[in-house]
Amino acid sequence: MPFRQAPHAKLIEWGWDQPHTAYLREHIGEMEKAPFDGVVLGVVVRDAGGKTMDFTWQAFGQQAFTREQVAPAIADLRATRFRKFTDNFLRFNVTPGDVDWFDGSGWPTICANARLAATIVREGRLTGLMFDCEQYNAKLFDYREQAGRNQHSFDDYAKEVRKRGAEVMRGINAACPNLTILLPVAHSYSFVYSRDLPKGDYGLLPAFVDGLLEAATPKTIFVDGLEMAYPRKQQAEFEKLRETVRKARAFSAVPEIYDRRMTIAFGLWMDHDWRGRKGWFPEEPSKNHFSPEELRRALHDALALTGRYVWLYSEQLNWWTGKGLSAEYERAVRTAKGE
Repeated sequence: MPFRQAPHAKLIEWGWDQPHTAYLREHIGEMEKAPFDGVVLGVVVRDAGGKTMDFTWQAFGQQAFTREQVAPAIADLRATRFRKFTDNFLRFNVTPGDVDWFDGSGWPTICANARLAATIVREGRLTGLMFDCEQYNAKLFDYREQAGRNQHSFDDYAKEVRKRGAEVMRGINAACPNLTILLPVAHSYSFVYSRDLPKGDYGLLPAFVDGLLEAATPKTIFVDGLEMAYPRKQQAEFEKLRETVRKARAFSAVPEIYDRRMTIAFGLWMDHDWRGRKGWFPEEPSKNHFSPEELRRALHDALALTGRYVWLYSEQLNWWTGKGLSAEYERAVRTAKGE
C-alpha cells in the first residue's frame, strides 16, 4: 500500500476557534494573514422559531434540516473571497447519534442531512468534509453499548454499520461527487486503541468507513487524518504512524479499495496536554508540551511525510483574534511552512 508524499502539502487550522461562515465572510482578509492553507469551519442555522442550532453537532441524528436553513451559510461562503485559503473543510460530526443501526427510521434523515452538508461543500466552494467520527455523544461504534447486542452478534452489527456507511456516502455524493473526506479517526485508530474489535470503544468504526469507501464515487478522496499524531515530535514517530495505516488494512472488509483510496494526513495538537499542565503558557514555552522549536520540527517533518495534509489543532489559543498566541509560536509555524 504505497503512500505518496505530498509535493505541496497543505496546512489546515482547526480548533476551538473554529469559525462559522458569517465570521469567515467578515474576517477572511485578516484570517488569511495566518500561516495556513485552509480552515475547518462550522455552520449555524435557525429553526422556525429563530433559535440558533449548530448544524455541525446536530446533523447526524433525528433532527432534519432544510435547504432554506443552510442557504444563509452558503451565501456567506459564496460571498467570501478566498485567496490564500485554498483547502477548506466543513466539519460534520457523528453527533448526536441518537439512532440505532438496525432501526431504519432515523437513517433517511441522517442521509438527507449528509447530502445537505455536501451541498454546502459544493455550492460554498469548499474542499470537503472534516468527517469527525469521535464519539462525543452516543457510543455508536462500541458494540458493547449497542441496544441489540443480545440479539445480534458483532459481525451482524458490522454488516449493518457498513450498510449505513454506504447509505451516508451515497447521500454525500448525490450532492457532491468529487470532494475530500478527511477523517480524524479511521481504521488505524481502531487498530491501535480497539484491537479486539468486539470489546473496543471504536470496534465498529472500520465497518462504517468501509461503507463510505465502497460506496464513494471514483472522484472522492479519503484521508486518514491520524489524530494519533497529536503529541508526536520525532520523524520516526510519523513514519511509524504511516506504517500503522498500512497495517490497519487488516481491519477492512474491502482491503483492495482501502489500499487504492486511503491516503494519510497528520494532526498535531499545538497546546497538547494543557489540562494536565494546568494551562497553556505561550510566553513560557518550557511549560508546554511543544516548545516553539519542537513544534517547528514536528510540523516540518509531518509536512514532509504526509500524503496530503497536516492539520494543526488547538484549544487554548485563537489564531483569528491572537488570544493566547505568542509571536514565537506563530513564527515557528511560518518557518515550518517555509514562509
